[in-house]
Amino acid sequence: MGQRNKISSLIFLLTLHISFCSIGRDLAQVLSNILKISNHLGQCSLVILRGQSQFTGDVELSPLLQDVSTLHNIPVYHEDLNAVNLSRVTQDQILASTKRLSHAHCSLVLIFLRNSIPVEISNFYQKLGTKLFGLVRKNADFFILLGKTGSTVDDILRSDVFRKRIKYRVGLVLGKTMEGRRGIKDPFGRNQGHLDTIMEKEGYEFSNLFLQALTHNPVRNFGGASLTVSTPVYSRWLVEMTFSPSGTWIPKRGLYTLALYLLENTLNFTSIHMQATGGGTGHRTIVNGTPTWFGTVGDVLSNKADIGHATAQTFARCEVVDPSFPIVEACLTFSTGLPIPFYSWRGVYQPLSREVWMGVGVSVMVGWVTFIVLARLEYRHQRVWKPSILLEYAFATLLEQDPPSLTRNPSSSHALRTFTIFWLMFTILVTTAYRSTLVTFLAFPNMEQPPETFEELQSSTYAIGLQYIKGAAYQLLKHSKNPTYAGIFKRMSLEEDDVACFLKSVKSRYACISWDSIAEFVKHRNLTDKYGRSPVLRSPSCTFGIVAGLVMEKRAIFKTEIDQVFRWMVAGGILNKMNDLDVQFIRRERTAWLKEVGMERDSVSSMVGEKGSKTLNLSHFSGSFYLFIICILVCIVTFGREFVDCKNFG
Repeated sequence: MGQRNKISSLIFLLTLHISFCSIGRDLAQVLSNILKISNHLGQCSLVILRGQSQFTGDVELSPLLQDVSTLHNIPVYHEDLNAVNLSRVTQDQILASTKRLSHAHCSLVLIFLRNSIPVEISNFYQKLGTKLFGLVRKNADFFILLGKTGSTVDDILRSDVFRKRIKYRVGLVLGKTMEGRRGIKDPFGRNQGHLDTIMEKEGYEFSNLFLQALTHNPVRNFGGASLTVSTPVYSRWLVEMTFSPSGTWIPKRGLYTLALYLLENTLNFTSIHMQATGGGTGHRTIVNGTPTWFGTVGDVLSNKADIGHATAQTFARCEVVDPSFPIVEACLTFSTGLPIPFYSWRGVYQPLSREVWMGVGVSVMVGWVTFIVLARLEYRHQRVWKPSILLEYAFATLLEQDPPSLTRNPSSSHALRTFTIFWLMFTILVTTAYRSTLVTFLAFPNMEQPPETFEELQSSTYAIGLQYIKGAAYQLLKHSKNPTYAGIFKRMSLEEDDVACFLKSVKSRYACISWDSIAEFVKHRNLTDKYGRSPVLRSPSCTFGIVAGLVMEKRAIFKTEIDQVFRWMVAGGILNKMNDLDVQFIRRERTAWLKEVGMERDSVSSMVGEKGSKTLNLSHFSGSFYLFIICILVCIVTFGREFVDCKNFG
């Protein structure tokens, strides 16, 4: 860590009844030595926070202020800790804190408390993490606890507030001989015994040792500590839990499980898993008039868990907890089944477009009229060819029949012969094109193209369902002002069973809306065979993108280390590899289950039905049967007419 990140500010906590006039010069000497050793501290500002106004004043600290602010040119600010009202936050206070941070890279802060009473320490920490966030950063600033006795300093260093929630902290006992107390190296360990002592020595040696202890990062290596992890039960696509033989919760699979394993191996800690209170990531409700959080967010706020798994980052959650560097990216999409083949009596004329059919009809009529004209010009004085026979000839040649030839007479005109040749060539081209296209339609039937965008889905006749997990997707669609999403919300139904939602999309004209990560999980977990084939078709359209990761308390002391691991995990492609490994695990588990129940061969075909069938059936020839029935009716009408004519003639 660079000098700028190592030392951003120095915070002093003076406890009990200390004579500040007598210790001012000694404290100023220690500060002066540290400032000379670390060049970066020369850009800091000095902030004095008075917890008890009757303890001290500027006169008693004049040696310290004169040495630090004058010799080292450090600006000085005064704040009364008791004047900080937790129920009132003004814009001026926020802007003032931001302005101070912009003028100095760090702050040297002196905080005076009466004693090491837990209540007073707790109140100090509460104000430290709320109203003083612009001045004091507990995960980046450096704390020196000053006291008159070693027991007082030790008690403060051993308290949960300073041991688990303040990153850089050491103690300094002021008396005839100055003693430094090194902070507990294992902030989450159960051993709270004697702290290491740094005795005062000649010259800068004490200041060097004291500065090294102050800048020591206690969470660079957790030293085998145990962290409690809260896990929601409604996020199986990210993490899936199971019971161990001893009856405790342990992770089974999931991206969060693999990422947590990497964190454990990198930072050297172990995880104790617990089920999230309420089962979800986090929702806020009013209990006895007080806003209360449940889920993983509530577990972190109530100190039941050190970190928690989250499915999404929201503004409400970020107000109370800090998210880690995101390792999950998801968006809202919808899934349908594979395109469904459909058969219709229209298949008879579908091989040719409407324009082609109209052209063929016009050509037949033109050819028929031309035959009539040429036949009458050739046989003016005798009626050899009736118009009905000429029409029959035009249609018969088009259907590759063998009607009586119009040019069987050797004395036929060249005009009639030439037109007949070109007419036969025309009929050959039309019938060949029709028959070849008809074969293609029989082998590859028409497929209904499902909607690909939310706009197409909203305007389609597909039934719509939302895979409902009581999360952000429902709220996004409900409160959206976009006409497309508003229309979808009015039509959609809720489906809590994720597998049932996607099965509906496979077996009917149904679109299942879900997060894309859930769609991938359900597809590989429940709707694939051993070859990875699936009847679920995910839409390329995606909206309402979200990111997620772990959650922890505000400015947790290990947030920087976790973020660094996640950053190089994403940049190095390890995250993609983890996703692939999780998918492989899911598919192997499903393949083993299919083999066990004897459904290995027909797992996908049973869901798809006839979608993959290539066998020709009656539905392929429905148009031909309709045409055959029409021909029979025409023949019956023609026969009836001829029968009536013959009877009248007879």
